[in-house]
Amino acid sequence: MNPDRTAGRDLALAAVVLLSRLPFLGRGYGTDNDAWSVVAAARHIAATGEYKVSRFPGFPLHEYGVALLQAGGPWAVNGASAVACAVAAVLLARLLRRAGVRDAGAGALAFAFVPAVFVASTAGMDYLGACALVLLAFELALEARGLGAGIALGLATACRITSIAYLPPIALLAWARRPGTPGTATAPRRTRAVLAIAVPAVLVGALAYLPVLARYGMESLSYYEPAGGQRQSMWHFLAGLATLYRLPHPPAFVAGIASVGVFGLPGFAALAVVLVARWARRTAPARPPAPAPPRMIAACGAAIAIGLALFLRLPDDEGYLIPVLPFAFVLLGRALDPRAFRALCVALMLSPFVLGVDAEPPKKGVTPESRSALARRFALGHQSFVLDPLRGPLLMDQDKRRAQRDLLARARERWAGLPANAVVIAGLLDLPLHIEIGYGPVSTFDIVTLDDLRRLRAAGRPIYYLPDAPERTRRFFGYALEAEGARPLL
Repeated sequence: MNPDRTAGRDLALAAVVLLSRLPFLGRGYGTDNDAWSVVAAARHIAATGEYKVSRFPGFPLHEYGVALLQAGGPWAVNGASAVACAVAAVLLARLLRRAGVRDAGAGALAFAFVPAVFVASTAGMDYLGACALVLLAFELALEARGLGAGIALGLATACRITSIAYLPPIALLAWARRPGTPGTATAPRRTRAVLAIAVPAVLVGALAYLPVLARYGMESLSYYEPAGGQRQSMWHFLAGLATLYRLPHPPAFVAGIASVGVFGLPGFAALAVVLVARWARRTAPARPPAPAPPRMIAACGAAIAIGLALFLRLPDDEGYLIPVLPFAFVLLGRALDPRAFRALCVALMLSPFVLGVDAEPPKKGVTPESRSALARRFALGHQSFVLDPLRGPLLMDQDKRRAQRDLLARARERWAGLPANAVVIAGLLDLPLHIEIGYGPVSTFDIVTLDDLRRLRAAGRPIYYLPDAPERTRRFFGYALEAEGARPLL
């Protein structure tokens, strides 16, 4: 293909991805409280020059990057995620072309429109930055540029520590290069090619975490289990990977995150249809893709397996599967008939905008102030859900961000009139309150146990709550805030 034409297509792809994000960047830092935690840490870094972790085990490259951008507010912080998404889409298009996929541009654009990717690219999270750097490492390894691949993977690790897990498939690209390629024909030379990637990846990643270790010591090598939020060491995480650690959530919940949570309802339905049709036919596509290096296909399969294993160890967020998606697109583009692949891409591009499904109250953010006229609620187990045909995952996320912004503005108006010893049960607005208002003498909590609430009341402290906090309290601790004397703040 003409290089100039390819470059033009890549620029057009990046422009479409960026322009499609612009209407969604300005309402706060997202519904994921981890994004607000990053901003809190970044403001501390910018103000003092001293490193502060947003949450363990630390995300130093992302945290320092946001420290440079935080003065620009959500447009700057979220805009960086949009740029990272555009870069990832272009790198995926290049990878798809290498893999012989005819509709490389459509596949890369569909990746950028996968609901989990679209939402993450309009918020202050680190998912897309780490994903783009892993894809860059993959491309550089394919080009036998080991040092560059290692540095890119080390930077991805500095952005998100689990990125180092993608070292084996990237190293496979160096080890399994075509026989006869200069410099890699013998086992010792193959080994040196692998070390040329592994050594800089580990060194760059380790150097990036020196500020974390200097501030917090070995306690920084920890994380929070989803169920109960208990803090554990990284060795506990690795042991869980090796021993098939039990799922922290019901299997149906995990399956929902990995399917509809990632792809949206139309996207996942289309994915299921094309995969079932491909399996039922059990033949190669009518128009098979151009040949691709076996090492690339094997490396993509290994990357998917590693990403799924990491997700099943901590299946708490659909964003954890974002690094898997580019490699899944490569295998789908090769396995599916071109017409089926294009139909899947179209469904994924529609998926952010229609047929949204969400829990009530939501897992992230706050309940929107209104739904569309066609929205319907239903119960599944002990959880209430809403299906809104006119609001897809992206639009639902924007509704929650709008409601979050409005609630914070109303809370700000009431804040100065609260008693100095007041307590506010804020639910998932706890951290955004800290960022936007500051706590002052008022104490705030996400949720509190019944015993803790009664101790606060016995100490003469008035208790207030924000929307969604009563339902979250009932779900986690089984009691009613109103019955214990708490009053709505708004």
